[in-house]
Amino acid sequence: MLLPMRPNQTFQSAPARSVISRREFLAASSAAVLAGTLTSTKSTAAESSAAPKLALQGGEKTLKQSAKLPIRWGEPERERLNTMLGQDSLFYWKGPQTTLLIERFQKVCPVKYVMPCSSGTAALHIAVVAAGIGPSPFLRTPISCPSPGGRC
Repeated sequence: MLLPMRPNQTFQSAPARSVISRREFLAASSAAVLAGTLTSTKSTAAESSAAPKLALQGGEKTLKQSAKLPIRWGEPERERLNTMLGQDSLFYWKGPQTTLLIERFQKVCPVKYVMPCSSGTAALHIAVVAAGIGPSPFLRTPISCPSPGGRC
């Protein structure tokens, strides 16, 4: 139990039993740590020889068989994929899949104009042209045209 102290009262600690130097403390604590490490190393070496090897080190595998993957695609997705593969081009801007996309998008988002595109870069180019922005030193968009010189 702690007793309240008066303002002028000082706390006296118990007298020091033994005084050791810093060097003696470090030497003694290092010896204790080293002794504990040596004994634990001997015991872990004995335990590790009895322990089974990891699979990485030539031991037996924990999982004998890999997990079965779920089916990703059903018949409706396969039909649509086959229809798209049957087109002249995978992304044809007047193709049946693209026309269906435009119609469905206009139902969800009723806008006057919809222009599908094949990439984000193409979308930026369409937006710049639609906004009437001409060539400018302040406007930079990546070029996604495979032709030399970027003339598409």
